[in-house]
Amino acid sequence: MNSVLLPAVAEFLSKIPLPHEIGGQQHTGGTVASVVNPVDGSELARVFLADDGVVDSAVGAAHSAFPKWAALPPVERSILLHRLADRMEK
Repeated sequence: MNSVLLPAVAEFLSKIPLPHEIGGQQHTGGTVASVVNPVDGSELARVFLADDGVVDSAVGAAHSAFPKWAALPPVERSILLHRLADRMEK
């Protein structure tokens, strides 16, 4: 069975290899791995694997962002999460 990707998805996945996006910055370098489409076994994308430095950057960015997120009223967090879900569905 062949799967058909939406053009925007295909364009995104065509960035070889896909970088990590952390705190609005792209992180590249290190080992690269293939992401395989479970439908037909074809390669969907190539991605950088996270090394210790990338993980530390991600943890630091999350730690910095958490106070702002935690300070938002639950209703505002809910609205943002629903917007994210809507974008993911598109």
